[in-house]
This record gives sequence, structure tokens and C-alpha cells, in this order.
Amino acid sequence: MAHADPVRFIVGINSVSDGLAVSKAVPDIRQVALMHDDDELAEFAALFPGHWIRLHETRTTSERIEHFRGRKAKIMVTCGSLAKPSGDTDRDAFIQLLRLRPDGVVLNNPGLALRAVPDAAVPPAK
Repeated sequence: MAHADPVRFIVGINSVSDGLAVSKAVPDIRQVALMHDDDELAEFAALFPGHWIRLHETRTTSERIEHFRGRKAKIMVTCGSLAKPSGDTDRDAFIQLLRLRPDGVVLNNPGLALRAVPDAAVPPAK
């Protein structure tokens, strides 16, 4: 039986120990840390440089992004809040989020993304 190429996937993990187990079982698969605790996210980033850290929209700041990028993590932000479902946001909040320059955003409204991205005027990465 043929297997899918693991480098084409990102698997979400809920703890550093899960990350270690996944890495041992499938070394080439990329991971995104879904934990909430910054110390645990930093530990994950130290063990898995180049993998992903998920931040929630409401907890995303330029300082937090730079903190984890300094530990060689990629930043994925999930839109939404306690008042909005996961993946949901409004135009102004999305533009503000894009200006923080995360590496990826989870958004459930592709139309909003297409309309807002040109207005965000995000400069190219250095």
C-alpha cells in the first residue's frame, strides 16, 4: 500500500510529549503546537525548530510573534474569539492581524481574505 508523503502534512499536537512521539513515529511530518501555555510553546519550539506555533487571534501581538520567531518557530494564527467561532473574524481585525505578519492564518472566509489582503499593505519579508 502506498503512503502519503509526510512532508505534505501538518499535524496538530497538544503537548510536547505528543510532539516527541509523533516525531519518533514519523520524523518528516511537520507539527503545529496547539498548547496555550507560552512556556510549553517555547519548549516545543526549542525541540522542533522550523515547525509551527498556533496563536489565537485574541492573544496575538507583535511581541509574541517575535518571541517565538526568535526560537525559530513559524507562526500560525487562528482567527476567532470567545464571541466568534474558530476561524471567524471581521475585516478590520483581519487587516490588523495581517500587519503583524504571521506565517499563516486560519480563516473560514476566503472572500474576506481576498478583499482584505490588498488593503493590509503588508510589506515584503526581509
